[in-house]
Amino acid sequence: MADIAPMEQIALEPVAQQRMVMALLVSFASLALILSALGIYSVLSYSIAQRTREIGLRMALGAQRGNVLRLVVGGGAGLALLGSQ
Repeated sequence: MADIAPMEQIALEPVAQQRMVMALLVSFASLALILSALGIYSVLSYSIAQRTREIGLRMALGAQRGNVLRLVVGGGAGLALLGSQ
């Protein structure tokens, strides 16, 4: 009679370790997702900072905003695709 516990606690004991492992897995996966997004943002930001003059020159010579945006997003998508492999 020393092991008196609520029925809910008794029912959850067999899966307690699995829940803890899954919680750790989810937290590490979330951290990895945040770090990868931050890395992609940083590389894209650095790439744009290096090409600021080129983008300004293109705009001054009459390039449309959509074309410049496509150039920037295309470069970012290429980096993301390269990084995912």
